[in-house]
Amino acid sequence: MTMIDIIIILIYLTLGSILLITLWSVVKRLRTTGKMSGTKNGIPVTKINVTVNIIVLTLLASTFFLTWTASKDTGGDGNVSEIWLRITNMFVTTGLFVLALAIVATIAGAVMIGKPKELLTSLLHFKGRHGKNRKRGEP
Repeated sequence: MTMIDIIIILIYLTLGSILLITLWSVVKRLRTTGKMSGTKNGIPVTKINVTVNIIVLTLLASTFFLTWTASKDTGGDGNVSEIWLRITNMFVTTGLFVLALAIVATIAGAVMIGKPKELLTSLLHFKGRHGKNRKRGEP
């Protein structure tokens, strides 16, 4: 057994343990979600958690299965595994979708509570440590 074989085995063991820990975490969260009360301060927490989990899992599955896996010429030897192309594209695309959804949700929340101007000004104007606008040279 060569060093490369040992490294590959360690990579697969790490990947398998990560998948098992993730599965355990999801099962634990789903069990505790059912025991939580549905709302906190008038916000439907359980409903939001379940919806976000379903959206992320749907995005992960759809981006994995709908990935175009034709290898691209990147100057390498061309030995690119289809599974790694799918996994990489799945995480990148899902991450971008979730980021876009978070931005849209933030803007929609500000519009719904009637304070889009305050959101925009807080994003554009950084205030100092004590909430005051500072001039250059001031401590």
